[in-house]
Amino acid sequence: MGLGTALMQGMTAFSEKNGAKQLELTVMSENKRAISLYERQGFIAVGRMPNAYLMKDGSFCDEISMVKIL
Repeated sequence: MGLGTALMQGMTAFSEKNGAKQLELTVMSENKRAISLYERQGFIAVGRMPNAYLMKDGSFCDEISMVKIL
C-alpha cells in the first residue's frame, strides 16, 4: 500500500468514526495519478469548473469536484 492510499484510508476511517456523511475534494484535471487514487478510494466526479487554474506555462486546466458518500 502506498502512502497516498494509507492516508486516504486513515482519513476516511477518522471521518466515519466522527460522524461524517460524505467527503469532498477538488483536484486539477491534469493530476491523473491523484484522480486515479481518489477513484480507487470510492470518490466520484460530480462537477467540473473549466479553466479554474492558471498554469506556469500560461495555459489553464479545469478543477474537478469529487465526492465519496460514507
